[in-house]
Amino acid sequence: LYISDPDRDAYQFRYFDPTLFGRNRSFRLKIEERTDGYRHTLAMGQPFYSLDTRRSLTVGLVNDRRTDRLYTDGEVTQEFDHKNRVAELRFGVSGGLRDGRVRRLSVGYTFHEDLFEGFPTFAPVAVPESRTLSYPWVEARWLEDGYLETENLDRIGRTEDVNIGAYAGVRLGASLPALGADRSRAVVHSWFGRGWRPNERQLVQMGSTLGGRWGEDGEENVLASVGLVHYWRNWGLHQLFTGVRFDAGWEMDDELQFLLGGDTGLRGYRRNFRSGDRRALVNLEQRFYSDVEIFDLVNVGAAMFFDAGAAWYAADTGTPEILTNIGVGLRLSSTRSAQGGMVHLDVALPLNGDSDGIQFLIRSRETF
Repeated sequence: LYISDPDRDAYQFRYFDPTLFGRNRSFRLKIEERTDGYRHTLAMGQPFYSLDTRRSLTVGLVNDRRTDRLYTDGEVTQEFDHKNRVAELRFGVSGGLRDGRVRRLSVGYTFHEDLFEGFPTFAPVAVPESRTLSYPWVEARWLEDGYLETENLDRIGRTEDVNIGAYAGVRLGASLPALGADRSRAVVHSWFGRGWRPNERQLVQMGSTLGGRWGEDGEENVLASVGLVHYWRNWGLHQLFTGVRFDAGWEMDDELQFLLGGDTGLRGYRRNFRSGDRRALVNLEQRFYSDVEIFDLVNVGAAMFFDAGAAWYAADTGTPEILTNIGVGLRLSSTRSAQGGMVHLDVALPLNGDSDGIQFLIRSRETF
């Protein structure tokens, strides 16, 4: 693959084998060379490949280097070199699928190191503090088998598997200097979600996460998010999509911020237009599906949309500015690719804020 965005260009080689040596063991390799670094990942083992799988044993390695940037009103205000190394070993057991439910218990070990260096062009700037986590953990997961087949939801003319059953999980770990960590911390991650199908024309899904670290100096990088999507087939095959999302952070790591702009759901504004430790976003989209297929290669769809959102810092005084936009777009979905990826061609008009006027967006996405 060749990948290009405003931050970097990259050449990527990927190999994936879901049935290594003809068995239910997977092997995944990715080698990516970037203009600002690299990313090398390796993952292998036997995952929970079905709801009735009883055991899992996997190992994963990541070696990453990139340039991280912080933004204010769409402009880069800080820039630094970020090296990231992760190693994780996981073993899990399950009783399998019983009465439509699955329970899984896993134990594992994670080593996670982040190293930062500043660039002279942005000196003097506050470079994030390097950190090392090294911890064993235990994880419990629970989920319901609520899978159903649908079509013309997030893709055009393809069968889509959607789970409307409930799911939940929690991971608890202890990062200790005796294991190589830079300080003692408790590491917690949790998640919960579920779906509903009120009738044949509507589908609702909700998901939430909460996690962070707690040490001698209190909380670190506590992040919470909640999101909800609603699909309503309101006119033949066509449907109205509604998405609502809220993210919040406390004592976030210095290299992190929530961004909002043209590539993060607010299509009438330039990339990374707003930033903060709080973010709220609403997307309304009337989606149109068709059976038009160009040269037996591309399915065609269309959309009319309205976006509203805000990103702000909790420490700031005053009411956050809510930005809004309207727009229209085409969706071109490949009928010959395995994933059915889409090209988005959007025109969006900002309705308020110190914007740059009408935005024209061309993007490649996996979904509508």
